[in-house]
Amino acid sequence: MKDSNKALKGQRPARIYFTDYYPASKLPAPTGKAIEVFDPVNETNNVAAIYDDNQRQKIVAAAQEALEAISEARFATTRGRAIECWQDVLGPSFRG
Repeated sequence: MKDSNKALKGQRPARIYFTDYYPASKLPAPTGKAIEVFDPVNETNNVAAIYDDNQRQKIVAAAQEALEAISEARFATTRGRAIECWQDVLGPSFRG
């Protein structure tokens, strides 16, 4: 998604929606919520409506940390270090 970089920079990305069952023109007016992710079947249901801006910022920070760990894993000089980086993202049960 082209707007994912906006989220990582702390900006609000465009609304997230799916057009499998309804056209974009059916979406309600902007709600002003910190995150707008619309149900793939029910265009009026913002499934992320419960999140406030503080929670959005925490999600963005976690995504940034995960991106950094994945980037480090990609260029790790040992398999062991790469697995450690992936464990930071996926949890200690990840074995590579």
